[in-house]
Amino acid sequence: MAREGVLTVRDTPWIRRILIAASAAALAGIALYLLDATAGLPGGDRLYDGWIYCGVLLTSGAAIALRAALVAAERPAWIVLAVCHVLQVTGWIFYWQLAAPGPNPAHPPIADAFWMLSYLLAIGALFLLVRERATRFDRALLIDAALGVLALAALSSAIVIPRILDTTAENGAVLVGLTYPLSDLIIASIMITVFALNRWRPAASWTMIGAALAIQVVADSIHLHQTAGGTWQPGTPLGAVLLLASMLTAAAAWTAPERHRGFQLEGWRMLAVPGAFTLIAIGLLVYGSFARIDPSAAALATATLAVAAVRSVSAFRGMLQLTKRHELALDAALRDHLTGLFNHRAFHESLDAALAQARVSGNPLCLVMVDLVGLKETNDTLGHQAGDERLRLLSAKLLGVLRSGDTAYRIGGDEFAVILPAVQAWDGYNVGTRLQRALSGEHWGGGPAVSIGVAEAQDGMGKDELVGHADAALLEAKRSHRKTVLYSVGLDLQREALAEALPRVHTKTLATALARAVDAKDSYTRSHCETVAELCVTIAERLGLDPERMEQLRLAGLLHDVGKIGVPDTILQKPSALSDSEYETMKTHSRLGHSIVSGAGLLEEARWILHHHERPDGSGYPYGLQEGEIPLESRIILVADAFEAMTSDRPYRRSMPASAALEELNHYSGTQFDPDCVAALEGALTSPRERLRVPAS
Repeated sequence: MAREGVLTVRDTPWIRRILIAASAAALAGIALYLLDATAGLPGGDRLYDGWIYCGVLLTSGAAIALRAALVAAERPAWIVLAVCHVLQVTGWIFYWQLAAPGPNPAHPPIADAFWMLSYLLAIGALFLLVRERATRFDRALLIDAALGVLALAALSSAIVIPRILDTTAENGAVLVGLTYPLSDLIIASIMITVFALNRWRPAASWTMIGAALAIQVVADSIHLHQTAGGTWQPGTPLGAVLLLASMLTAAAAWTAPERHRGFQLEGWRMLAVPGAFTLIAIGLLVYGSFARIDPSAAALATATLAVAAVRSVSAFRGMLQLTKRHELALDAALRDHLTGLFNHRAFHESLDAALAQARVSGNPLCLVMVDLVGLKETNDTLGHQAGDERLRLLSAKLLGVLRSGDTAYRIGGDEFAVILPAVQAWDGYNVGTRLQRALSGEHWGGGPAVSIGVAEAQDGMGKDELVGHADAALLEAKRSHRKTVLYSVGLDLQREALAEALPRVHTKTLATALARAVDAKDSYTRSHCETVAELCVTIAERLGLDPERMEQLRLAGLLHDVGKIGVPDTILQKPSALSDSEYETMKTHSRLGHSIVSGAGLLEEARWILHHHERPDGSGYPYGLQEGEIPLESRIILVADAFEAMTSDRPYRRSMPASAALEELNHYSGTQFDPDCVAALEGALTSPRERLRVPAS
């Protein structure tokens, strides 16, 4: 049966038999014609140059007409080409019957009228084929065709046409002689354009048509030169070549074309065809500066350059559009269609580039991992549309808390990531805090809307290691129901021993709940305990504490104010300074916190909480210990507690910038605050990533 609307010689046996017989007859006729032209055979010119020649043309035309009758696809084009063969035969019949016998045949003879009409119809058939086989046209196609016509017309005006004009023939004959090269130029321009737009790899059908037309153009040029020089004679091998061209056209009719391929200009091919035509025009004008050429050739060459200028503008616009389409396609390939954020592939490419840049510049790099809590439950209970809405809301809030140079990614179903160049871990923690605050009204299921893990790239760290650190912090946040967790080495140790440390996980979960209960008593200290816990880890890592102690300190920082559960709300939420008696009541929270935490079996953490308001100068409470007597962990908690308090809003004052808070800590360093702890915090927030190493007390 037909494939893609085209019937081929393989489809039905009877068609194959007819075409084989027709091909054999045509080849036999061409062989006889060629033998007569070269060696001479009995029968005379009328037999070979007339009947056999016209018979082969009619055979090819009949094969084309059969294709047009049986197949609807491209039918108009092939009907026109079949008519062209009939017109060619008609022209030869008139030539042999009317013009050739007379001593001085009239010019232009009626034969030329049929032949010229066949040329015009052939040009129309080519346009019909191009229209059928191309799904869309680029405007550059028409410009390239114009360039080809003008350039080849200029070339013909310089070489072929002057030879015709120099003859002594009558004006009518000269006009007829000019018609053929101009038609050939148009046909050649169309085929060159078609071949170029098919990326110089045309399908078999186009190749056959192009070869047939190329043979005709070359044969016509030779014929015109011979005619102009008075050397043309009928019955030469040139006629056999023209007959082969007609057979190629018939073969193309029965060759299935590549459909719906579309003609597209891209890459260097956007300029290859117009560039070649432009070089022809430039060459003619350069040649004309040394030798005389026909004025029409110079005018056509100049017109070619003008069209080439238009084509250059069109090509430039096309390249811009192609670049834009490429960028849009690349952007679409790197974006999550639901949220509009960059996707998992883009995340890994960007992180590789950001790490490479950080290694070159020496700047820090922070990675923030975000997990949307309860997405599966939302999908299961409220439907996937509700889940999608939560994802879009989180994406919008996330973009709202980032700087202009920061990039957010959706890297999984409910996981997001943010790459923060040139910032340290604490800046990443602040991004997480801002996101939690932006989502403060979006607590689905009674817990935080998101869990966040933050990690900073250390010197020489690879992508997988950094992602692993951020994942470890995120896992800890999810496991302990914390909002934001900074990575520390101790998190890896805990993950390795997770099975053995399951009771510890439950303890951390309860600790988070207690800390939230404390923060809930004072609306002005929202997330205070969690922030202090992460500041403690930041300082401890800077001081070089071992991983296990850092994780104990994180827990102690989380629970440092748990004793405030026993302090009346009127004192905790008082908007003015406390009285002496109220202050004494407030100071009891460290003893009460020690009692609560030690009752949970966390003896070391309880001891650090007991002393976290002691000061190096001995003016602290509850025991007035001095510097050497205060545990290092307690000193760390005090610095973290004070810094967080100064950089957060309170009922009686606005928050101060981090730089001002550090100045305040430095001002009281050595009296209220441990100097090493202050220096460690300042270094973590402002300096490169080298560590101080301070032994524990």
